[in-house]
Amino acid sequence: MATKAPAGEPNPPAVTLVPVEPDSALARLLGEIGPEFANAPQILVVALDEDHDEGRVQAVSGALGLAEHAELESVVSLLAPELAIPSSPVLEQSRRNLRLREEMLRTYGALSAREVADLAGSEALNRSQFAHSLLRSGRIFAVTHKRQQLFPGFQFDAEGPLPVVGQVLPFLRARFRKDWEVALWFDVENYWLDGIRPLELLESDPTRVVSAAQAGADRGGF
Repeated sequence: MATKAPAGEPNPPAVTLVPVEPDSALARLLGEIGPEFANAPQILVVALDEDHDEGRVQAVSGALGLAEHAELESVVSLLAPELAIPSSPVLEQSRRNLRLREEMLRTYGALSAREVADLAGSEALNRSQFAHSLLRSGRIFAVTHKRQQLFPGFQFDAEGPLPVVGQVLPFLRARFRKDWEVALWFDVENYWLDGIRPLELLESDPTRVVSAAQAGADRGGF
């Protein structure tokens, strides 16, 4: 129902939806107007009196467009998954972690599962299975870099895995949930080692490295 406007102002336009029957005169008329209207199931009719000028017609059209846009935005909002937008400090920490990871891989290298088997002289038919068995038994650890599983090189010597790595990992697993956190522990200056990085002592003083890992697990700190 149209609302009567105050005296001196034109009445607001009446708006209604009209169904369009197939093969009706209205359907044929719409087809003559344009092919995009030919199969319209219904049309929106806006009734304007003689006092409505072109500006009001444009205003009605704009309002309808805004309503359609608002409806679309509502549907998009409902369908969009929840997204936690990281803050600037989080992004900066992520960049720092990425730099540390890449620097560690460049400095100490990393092996694929097949290369681990070759290094240890394994004769297993499944070359990758040997490294995975070491991984499952907790003797070595792996990280993921660009969707590839890699075994940081500092945990091996010329004969295979360093025993100290398997002794340290239980303490690190008790503290860290992520493999990269475990890896970076070896490459960060350690409080319990007087500022020396654990990987520097893996071969020369493994007992001290194990003690540092245990102290960190018991009392915290790096």
